Amino acid sequence: MHTIQKSVLICLCWCLLCIPSNSLSAQSTVKANLTYYKGISSLKRGNMGNAVRQFKRVLRENPKHNAACLALIKLHLAAGQEQKAARMLEHLANTNSDRTQLEHNYYLAHLNILLERHDAARSYLEQLIRNAYDVENPNFSVLARCYNAMGYLNVIQNQNRKSEGYVLTHANVLERSRIMFEEALKYNTQNASAFTNYNKVNQLLDMSPNMISPYQPNQFETRGIDESLQEAAATTDIIYNEDLLPEEMGSLLEQAEHYDELLLMIDVSGSMRVPLKQGVERTRFDVMKNLTCYLLDKMEDKTRMGVVSVGGDCGNQPSLRRKVERNNRSELATAINNVRVDGHTPINDAILIVPELFRNKKNKKGIILITDGMESCDPNETCRLAAWLGSENITLHVLSFLEEKVHPEEYSSYTCMAATTGGTLSSMNADDTIQESDYQFINEEQLLLPPLKIDTTLQVRSSVAGL
Repeated sequence: MHTIQKSVLICLCWCLLCIPSNSLSAQSTVKANLTYYKGISSLKRGNMGNAVRQFKRVLRENPKHNAACLALIKLHLAAGQEQKAARMLEHLANTNSDRTQLEHNYYLAHLNILLERHDAARSYLEQLIRNAYDVENPNFSVLARCYNAMGYLNVIQNQNRKSEGYVLTHANVLERSRIMFEEALKYNTQNASAFTNYNKVNQLLDMSPNMISPYQPNQFETRGIDESLQEAAATTDIIYNEDLLPEEMGSLLEQAEHYDELLLMIDVSGSMRVPLKQGVERTRFDVMKNLTCYLLDKMEDKTRMGVVSVGGDCGNQPSLRRKVERNNRSELATAINNVRVDGHTPINDAILIVPELFRNKKNKKGIILITDGMESCDPNETCRLAAWLGSENITLHVLSFLEEKVHPEEYSSYTCMAATTGGTLSSMNADDTIQESDYQFINEEQLLLPPLKIDTTLQVRSSVAGL
């Protein structure tokens, strides 16, 4: 080997040794997150096999990726693969995360139910419920699942016998389970399993469902706003067409009003000239301008607002950037209407200057990104940059003109951006509605009661009296 080649090789080795281990770890985490959301996208398209492969790949890239591990546990349980689920539970048990430990214990209880280890399952569920009340903000979703599982277990463990495809049980058992299902719905009205079980028990007992008032999480005191900051903004003359607004704008406005400082991140890449749908003259850019002007006009005066554009060439500063201010709504509307549509979709370049466009670190800060594409310059970097925004307490919401089933790659990137900052992901549908997308893997575990009949010939066993 020539001396020059040796020197180059030695330099490369030193460079690799000098790369901080945490930097390599960060790259691995970003790659794992992107793979995870590809798995989520596969799930939502009904491709379970590909989803399992993606989640397994995540764990090869990052063995401590708890979300992927939980996803595999849920999929294995849904497929009746208890042994595989048990192995994943062992893997998850090594984590020190309290929240993940909560999920781990729930699925351990669920697994024991499937394996008919009822006493062990009951012990786990009772402990979970006791522990949940010892924290200031309990996990309502897990509590709902625990109570549904308790109601289900109550019937299964105390069934009298089976006859003609039905499980025969006593009315007293159903009455106690009814209380459990009702409690589950108080913690999560969207728990489909608890809802189905509750209705089934009511029908069997010939009882009407009660009006269920959801429990409310602890409300923290909102920070007072100085009266001097509530001065009315200067009169604006912002023009928008209500007929061109998509439906469900109320939910978008409610989301935006959550923040003290709000930044509109608008996609002005060349593709925004595309018509909103076939046979319609309005372009995506027309709809985006109209929508942002609506927000500028309707937002409360106390909210500071700004804008940053996403377009042009990679590596360049955004052509439109305005710091969040009050009394600037007309100026922002004019700037948005006059911005030039051209170039790529360099979301990363816009993200990098976001912190300097906000004012107060203590304020609640949010971004609404309206786009029709993913980062076109360095897509592998976007998830890491979004996580950086999250660490700065900046929440990023994504509203896309694309359909998820047609653009799964883009939605993998969107979900990573939203999830790492605690934001939401929504789409502008062809029927002019805004629909929020559920990027989390929420798979109800299908602890659904079997076909039941009330057995009036036997007395209930005393072992259930303390439930």
